Amino acid sequence: MSRVSLLVLIFWSISIGCSNSERKTIPLDKMALIVADLDLADKMVRQYPIADRDSMSDLLEKSLLKVHNVSSEELEVNLYLYQSDYVEYEKLLKEISKIYDTKS
Repeated sequence: MSRVSLLVLIFWSISIGCSNSERKTIPLDKMALIVADLDLADKMVRQYPIADRDSMSDLLEKSLLKVHNVSSEELEVNLYLYQSDYVEYEKLLKEISKIYDTKS
């Protein structure tokens, strides 16, 4: 078997294994709160000088994930899973919209 075929087979096996094992671990309402908080934090960071934005953004993201008891990897996987399912993603966006409506 050629090296390229072997690499393709390995990549395909890993991607199939990952897609079957990945399940949403963050409920919709909690995910909406996390995304809304991260968005608000991003808007706040934009008010800082450009040189300070990256460090402030990292600090706020780590703090918010700690508050919500979620790792960055868990957030990334769950966000990907919500975005991959159109119906679930629409529900998530509606929940986020409700959060913004109650905060204004």
